[in-house]
Amino acid sequence: MHRIFWICYFCFGFSLSSVFTSPSILPIIAHQKFTGESLPSCSISSFIYNETVDERFFRLDRSRRYRLSFSDFLFADQCAIKNRRENFNKIDINFDGFLDKREFDIWARKLDFDKRKEKLDENRKLFEFFDKDSNSKLDERELRKYIRFLRCNPTNVKYFLRDKEYLDFKSFDAFTYTLPNALFPLGRRNRTTPKKPDFGEGNCQKPETHFSEFLRIDSDRNKKIDFEEFLRFERCAILRHKRKFSKMDFNGDGNISLHEFRRFYSDRDHFWKRVYDMRMNGVVHKYDKNGDMKLNRNELKNYLSDKNLDDRNIDFFLRGKNHHLNSKQFADWEETLPNSLFPLLLLKPKQLL
Repeated sequence: MHRIFWICYFCFGFSLSSVFTSPSILPIIAHQKFTGESLPSCSISSFIYNETVDERFFRLDRSRRYRLSFSDFLFADQCAIKNRRENFNKIDINFDGFLDKREFDIWARKLDFDKRKEKLDENRKLFEFFDKDSNSKLDERELRKYIRFLRCNPTNVKYFLRDKEYLDFKSFDAFTYTLPNALFPLGRRNRTTPKKPDFGEGNCQKPETHFSEFLRIDSDRNKKIDFEEFLRFERCAILRHKRKFSKMDFNGDGNISLHEFRRFYSDRDHFWKRVYDMRMNGVVHKYDKNGDMKLNRNELKNYLSDKNLDDRNIDFFLRGKNHHLNSKQFADWEETLPNSLFPLLLLKPKQLL
């Protein structure tokens, strides 16, 4: 038995301790505890279990000069890179490792077709929802409800339908792409009329033709797109990466050093740790009846009761802890719940109702 215990300890104990003591896991735990959300499993596996901050830096530093350029920084998210690589291989028809103009045009047309099909299905569901009498037409009253649904001003509906009297699905589908407009501006609660679209560097929604997209991505102008250039296809994602890159580049020289890389992740870990500690202090303050910022036996029993956990082992748990927990001890203990000492209670039929 002792031999089995030490084998399990060396095989699993060290790996788990290295995982839970690595600084990268702190923002994940704090994010989940604070927001109640979970991150995608792929990003968790690549973000926590595979590498530390230094290992991530040296993986991205392909030139081995201890500085990351923006091109190196694009390879940070392993999950996204894996998905982009799969898409790139599907588009690369002749398997030469490059996308020429023909291959890119075929893929871009298919992408536009899929987006148009998705928008068409969405408009069809909206049309059927607002068509209350099911006559495949939207009259003035039904169209007014749809415009209000988009938080636009429906005052000019009667003027808009002066020649048509109703909208069939084809006309409704074309109409959805024009809102909001001069006839139907956003309502007063939505800051009156819509602003003119700003197609500057901060906006990534400027319309592009397939040819202009190809020229934008083909940075070396060799009429072929390699995988690194293909990563720059999504303008909004590139803009987000640029903003994050500028935050990590503390001295503004256009490169990220190892010191800046460590500093960014250290500041981020401390931020989420503070957020998590603030939440734990709020929980302690809620159940702390005597105001000493410590939870005694009765206060912990109230907390366990609210969480529907068994509190029969509370005396055994507090043995050797001065019969109370401070906020730090409570935060560490709260992460382990429910456990073998404090399991979940089975709800009675009346409680389920």
